[in-house]
Amino acid sequence: MSREPHVEVELVEGAPADPPGPAPDAGAEGVDAAGGTRPRAGRRPSWLRPRTLVAGVLVVAAGLAGTQAMLDARERAAYARFADVPGVVAPLSPDLGVLWRPDAEQTDVLWSGLQDAGGLSVGARFDEAGAPSAVALDPRTGDVAWSVPLGDADPVLAETLILPRVPCDVSDDGLLACLVGSAYGPATPGEGSVEGGEPAPVPGRAELVVLDASDGAVVRRAPEEVGTTLHALGDLVVTARVEPDASIAVRALDARSGDEAWTHTTPPGTATPSDAEVGGDVAPFVTPVGDGVLVHAGDGGVRLAADGTVEATYAPGTDGDEDAALTVARGHVLRQSDSAGAAELLADDGTGGAMPPGFPHQLSVDDGTEPDLLLLPSRSGNGLDGWDARTSRLRWSRPDVPYSDAAMLDGTLYVANAGGAVALDPADGTTRWTSEAPPAGSSLAVSSTASLLTDGRVLGVVGQRVSGPPVVLAFTLSDGRLAWTAELPGDVQNVLVAGRVVIGWGHGAPEPAVLG
Repeated sequence: MSREPHVEVELVEGAPADPPGPAPDAGAEGVDAAGGTRPRAGRRPSWLRPRTLVAGVLVVAAGLAGTQAMLDARERAAYARFADVPGVVAPLSPDLGVLWRPDAEQTDVLWSGLQDAGGLSVGARFDEAGAPSAVALDPRTGDVAWSVPLGDADPVLAETLILPRVPCDVSDDGLLACLVGSAYGPATPGEGSVEGGEPAPVPGRAELVVLDASDGAVVRRAPEEVGTTLHALGDLVVTARVEPDASIAVRALDARSGDEAWTHTTPPGTATPSDAEVGGDVAPFVTPVGDGVLVHAGDGGVRLAADGTVEATYAPGTDGDEDAALTVARGHVLRQSDSAGAAELLADDGTGGAMPPGFPHQLSVDDGTEPDLLLLPSRSGNGLDGWDARTSRLRWSRPDVPYSDAAMLDGTLYVANAGGAVALDPADGTTRWTSEAPPAGSSLAVSSTASLLTDGRVLGVVGQRVSGPPVVLAFTLSDGRLAWTAELPGDVQNVLVAGRVVIGWGHGAPEPAVLG
């Protein structure tokens, strides 16, 4: 909050004004050609001094207030400019700490794929009785803004240790769309299995429920096929499922009315067994790519524009690699295989181009600038290579810049590591700034895996210190100056962002913590 400056003024008595008298002769010292008085050189009229002093104070105060207002406006503009960029969090400040510790219900909502909707954090969960509900939390306090039942309790879920997720997404017009399963039964062998654990139950029925995210009012309900997945695309809800012939059926519905906008079905055999058992209940993936979506199962799929136009079709590989799967990095579709240890960059005609060994890093925050730059692990050490997806060539290599996390904002690549942060020019990899060294007591341990947070104004690097609790080092985006540091609870070893909420967690921690 800005305050007007305090200016000390000494009042001096005994300086009377010049007595009135006849006007001096024209042309004499102190008289202008028009016959009016003018101040003598080096002296101000006594009547002018007090007013000038008061006016000067007002000008200084107005100037400082205007400067502060301009700075406040710049901060608000920075927040607003990047508020819609995925991964950008609510404003960070030096008093960053634990806002609240979630109970069991709140924890389920936090891990459900929490999303921001008009300032509320919304998600859905199954409770211990197997009853699904949609919930909206105040991200600053954890208070439940609204909670709406989505179905009845399920006896099978009440007895299982592994509760399924309730997938939800928020449309551009503020509607929360959720796919709710019911009539659960035990999984058959190979169905819904988790390695080393009990197979999750599978639903016998499914329903699409659309709510107003502001108050939880149910807008509509409609039956849906089991094994369907969804994604909000503008004001549409895109659903997809694998058919018995291994084709993928895609539909786009108006989120509010349910009217069908478009449909598409891929050729038979598109879905591969690695991700979707033919005729089974495993849903395909719907991943945003640019203004459209990639719908995929295994290493086969289709890229669709927002109006349903087919932009590319990807037939499954013929090499029998069951580890192969489609993925997206910075808007580019890749086919990658854990067994091969490398990825292929797929063109719109479905053909693949070899990439260097390793998999592209996924950025924590990405506004889409320099979209052809993919970040790969350095071929020498733990540094960073910049690979150009357009030319299929190495653009630059920085083996001297260790990588823990990264963000792309406004044409600058910010890399976080145990040393702090480095800002790079994405065009050629040159250094724009290296972060200011923190005080000795706030330095991160060399072995620390740093996480990155940003509100569009500062870059927060979170990591374990050499001794003491973890710390957040906040650097200005413009020049890497250390703006502030904040100590976190000792049980917070990592942070992640859900919606615009920062969640701190650690191995063996009794519960997560919402930070702010």
